[in-house]
Amino acid sequence: MLAIAGMSIFYLGFYFWIGSLIWMYTGEAFPARLRSVGAAVLLLSDFGANLIATFLFPDVLAHLGGSVGFGAFAVLSVLAVVFMWFRAPETKDRSLEEIRGYWDNGGRWADRAGR
Repeated sequence: MLAIAGMSIFYLGFYFWIGSLIWMYTGEAFPARLRSVGAAVLLLSDFGANLIATFLFPDVLAHLGGSVGFGAFAVLSVLAVVFMWFRAPETKDRSLEEIRGYWDNGGRWADRAGR
């Protein structure tokens, strides 16, 4: 029962936070001319990683045990959070033009004078 509760908390946390970011960034991070190709690449890599994890996880549990298996996912999750914290800008209340300007400006927001 404790394992089911732990996995449920993990899935809820993942899909309502970092797991949903790929869907939001797909529409915001690319210029209009690259949006469909960028979305395809992002989503293909997301689904591919999920497929690999789904098929590898039972073998990892069988050969290395639950501590190593879940520990590896915990480490990867922490690395993903650190990456997102430092490399993914907050886009709330920003227009697509402002977001595009962020990337064109080397990862710095343009001055929002008058706001």
